[in-house]
Amino acid sequence: MTSRLFALTLSLMALPFAANAELPAEMAAGIRAMGAVNDARATADVLRPMHVQTPPRDVTALRDIAFGDHPLQRLDVFMADPDRGAGKPIVIFVHGGGFTGGDKHRPGDYSYDNVMIWAVSNGFVGVNTNYRLAPEFAYPNATEDVASAVAWAREHGAEFGGDPNKIILWGHSAGASLVGSYLSHPEFHVAEGSGLVAAILASGGGYEIAQANEYYADAAKLDEMASLPGLIESEVPLFVMRAELDPPGIAAASDRLNEALCAAGNCPEVFLHNPNHNHMSQVYTMNTTETAISERILAFLNTYSE
Repeated sequence: MTSRLFALTLSLMALPFAANAELPAEMAAGIRAMGAVNDARATADVLRPMHVQTPPRDVTALRDIAFGDHPLQRLDVFMADPDRGAGKPIVIFVHGGGFTGGDKHRPGDYSYDNVMIWAVSNGFVGVNTNYRLAPEFAYPNATEDVASAVAWAREHGAEFGGDPNKIILWGHSAGASLVGSYLSHPEFHVAEGSGLVAAILASGGGYEIAQANEYYADAAKLDEMASLPGLIESEVPLFVMRAELDPPGIAAASDRLNEALCAAGNCPEVFLHNPNHNHMSQVYTMNTTETAISERILAFLNTYSE
């Protein structure tokens, strides 16, 4: 298995991505001027001129579908319309927010509809999920909500043109931590082997937990809650990425994950370092003229959704 993973990693890395459009120079300068910080609103403002604020006519968004009783147990579904088609892979996106905030969509703004529109435009069904937040809901509540979103997609995805057997889970920041938590702990899996064909971990943490926080709150169970041991054992193909201008702790967590997986003979299919990007811009540039990141992701997704 290790040789297959290594060969595929080389093949993806060798694709001619250098020709892809990079972030416009003035926007790259604006991002770099912020430094290695996580400032969602300022980053969104810099990149807003690149975005549409509402889905185009050929993309339908169904908002706030319940998968549980709590108001945060809601998801949005994006699909092609009117030619919905059938059997399309399903991309589930899990937003960040430090486990205590964040939202799948801010009305009147582009995030994170941009990820969903990009997914639909490239032949996927998009599912954008919320989850219960700390400190009221500590581990394992949000991880259980991610599992519930996967279960929902398996049960209902075909109603929206999706293939329930081709689900990709994509988390960013705290969302990546939750995806890692789901993947690494079989007790959360909704099907044998997780029910996923692939996963993306973008600038996350929680792979190793040095001290308790508002989500991983039980200081006596830090090793039990950490996801690195389970990710080492997982057979789900991984795309791991982080930004050049990520906060240092987040950058280190992604680098350490890649190093630990490779040391165990289970390297990520792709490990991507995104120059000129900060923590948020690498996600906010999805569905824009900046394709250096999105085309790498698309090549990976297409490999596991054919």
